[in-house]
Amino acid sequence: MAKLGYLIYESAMNKVPTEYSSLSVKEREDAIREKMFEVLGIDKYEKKSFRRAMRKHSAEVYEIIEDVATQILNNGDYAKNEFFNTFVELKNEALGDTNEFYIEGENSLEVVEFSGSHFNANRKRYDAGEKFGVEVKDYIVSCFEYAERIASGRVDFAKIIADMTVAINDKLSETAQTTFAAALAHLPSVFTLSGSFVEQDILTLAAHVQASTGEKPYAIGTAVALSKLQGKKDLSSYSSNMKEELNRNGRLSIWNGITCVELAQGHKKGTFDFTMDDNVVYFLSGGEKPVKMFLEGDAEYREVGATWDGRENADKSVEQEITYKAGCAVMYNKMLGKVVFE
Repeated sequence: MAKLGYLIYESAMNKVPTEYSSLSVKEREDAIREKMFEVLGIDKYEKKSFRRAMRKHSAEVYEIIEDVATQILNNGDYAKNEFFNTFVELKNEALGDTNEFYIEGENSLEVVEFSGSHFNANRKRYDAGEKFGVEVKDYIVSCFEYAERIASGRVDFAKIIADMTVAINDKLSETAQTTFAAALAHLPSVFTLSGSFVEQDILTLAAHVQASTGEKPYAIGTAVALSKLQGKKDLSSYSSNMKEELNRNGRLSIWNGITCVELAQGHKKGTFDFTMDDNVVYFLSGGEKPVKMFLEGDAEYREVGATWDGRENADKSVEQEITYKAGCAVMYNKMLGKVVFE
């Protein structure tokens, strides 16, 4: 089963194991299906024998899928986007990490935690560094396919697993981003600014961040947000290099001495809504990663509605669910700044 799980994992990640390098995509899919049939104890797909085999061996099939999902979670594709690299401190129990995050206690500590449908905020003061854990919750990713199409090979099994894993990755990324955005709603008023572009007011906010942290802040936001930060441009005062950079990137990398870092934009799962607000620019200092995320344990798989489990859905579809536990909170002891353009 481990061998089959590895093959499905590699196919889902669009990688080809050495022993299958000479196979076409279709041949590789056939190989996956044949190995699945070996687990089920059948030679080929035939409706009646397949359903009987699934009744006997469904647990083994589910274990394979759980192994695949856990491998891809541990691979951490979700942690490779720019937002995670900039803002998220990630720990994974499956990789030997513990649910423990350390925060220096020089200033007031702000903790904002995602609770499924709302955010809880607490502000405390500590004279020394403190260790914290985040509350973990269940997350479920569901999809369905027609049972006969899966069994007969008209749907690529590896693609189904890959799609479910992408959904997990997207959900983790979205959770981290929305938790971060909600946390900054609790900043003191001197560190927030809303309205039309007023350069002097923005520079004053950045000065407050620097005075609070002792470090020069940098500005971070989407490409659209950073263009709003830099406002209307008087090109007559620009050097040739600045004009070239503006033409190439649409903005300057340094604005009034403040380094500007672009956040890649994305869509919320199943919608065309952006994950990041194009009207917001954040001011941070140092290497602070305020979002704390913890993954607990392995993924679990279950299938509902299959004809072989006696609970067939009316449309004969199969619901596939991967569940996993994760926790996400924002903890910071260095003040951040937030500018909202209206």
